[in-house]
Amino acid sequence: MVEKLECDVVRDTFYLLFNDKRFLFEFNKCLAEYTVHLSYSESKMIKRCNAIPEWLRKAIYFRDNGVCQKCGKDLSGLFQIPEERGVHFDHIIPLEKGGTNDSTNFQLLCSKCNLQKSKKVITPQYYYQYYW
Repeated sequence: MVEKLECDVVRDTFYLLFNDKRFLFEFNKCLAEYTVHLSYSESKMIKRCNAIPEWLRKAIYFRDNGVCQKCGKDLSGLFQIPEERGVHFDHIIPLEKGGTNDSTNFQLLCSKCNLQKSKKVITPQYYYQYYW
């Protein structure tokens, strides 16, 4: 019983925090401040992920409501998240600035905004998914 309660608390806490993009932005900024001070050998261990798992792509897409987090462009598709729609899964805090591949450090951007962003840190425009 206690283990189930602990699992529920962990799951519910992650759900609430994963949806709070202001918290994620500030959390990843703090984490980046720590990782930039790592030694050269430690920092080489953080590499760009080649493929974002499908479960994470769906979670980011759902959390960001299929909308570019910089310009607000609608990137929605009906059943899949096709690359040809210009959907980019971007590091909120770039790896070059101390960001990580943690699931909380990704956001949805259109191709135009992602290519303009490059290695810059941009504050997300849309902190919460509004329901009305």
